Amino acid sequence: MTYTVANKSQCSWVAPSTLRVTTVHVLDDHIRYRQIEEKLATLEQSTIRDEETLTFLHMQTCMLFYMDDEREELLIRIRWLKQLYDVAKKVDSVKTKKDIERLQAILTTLPPSPLKRTIEQQLHEKHVGEENDQQWLVPIMEKADPIFLNLGKDGRRAIIRELEEKRHLPLDVLLAYVRERAVEIEENVRQLACVSSIDSLVVALDALPFSLYHSLSHEEKREVAEHLYETKPFHRGCQAVAQAIDTFVRERRTNEAVWGAIAEDGMLCRDVDQKPSIQYVAKRVADDILTFQKNGD
Repeated sequence: MTYTVANKSQCSWVAPSTLRVTTVHVLDDHIRYRQIEEKLATLEQSTIRDEETLTFLHMQTCMLFYMDDEREELLIRIRWLKQLYDVAKKVDSVKTKKDIERLQAILTTLPPSPLKRTIEQQLHEKHVGEENDQQWLVPIMEKADPIFLNLGKDGRRAIIRELEEKRHLPLDVLLAYVRERAVEIEENVRQLACVSSIDSLVVALDALPFSLYHSLSHEEKREVAEHLYETKPFHRGCQAVAQAIDTFVRERRTNEAVWGAIAEDGMLCRDVDQKPSIQYVAKRVADDILTFQKNGD
């Protein structure tokens, strides 16, 4: 039987003859925090992905047993960077405008960084090819009814996609169609206030032009629906609901970064109701501490 003892500074023990005790030197948390923060800041300012280092920094962050606030702050930044890496890996494979918009919606929830700006530029360039072929939209945008302009980005894009097949029609016909659809979308959004259940609201939101909502998992959609069901922002229109969804998703992902697992091996289990204790973290990463120390010898 082997007992591993580790703490912040030194270890002392009295070992019975039947036990074999192994000591592990653990760096002072303040020193470890400065090392992690410096390396993480370097990754944040780089335009090159380094997933191996990011994973290692996550493991090291979980070893900050005595610095709760600092550990949580680092976990938030690591989660954001991991999400940014995930988007970066998908840029080359996107082919449709909808896919591009979905990635752009995710980027809006992440803080500024050189890599984010690089990805945004790449996605913009993918849009340019299509936009150059959309000069026919200029007179529509100039003369469209204000209700269309006030729909918000998602609402306007949804109607413009519908116009693609009607672009050969006279301008007055297109303008009338734009106004009709804008009024219909706004009315459908306001009717959400009459939905009687969360399940029905999940389905109804899927039928409306909220690109960020469409990119969520079923579980996340239900959480968004529960939030909107309680706050009921529907009377304020399509753009206001889209902003409410965006705000909720940002806060949810930040919360996950604080309380949830980031490492691929699931070292910490997500529990939305209870913060993992230091003792729980220490227990789950004890073996990893020993592994890192051995590798460093």
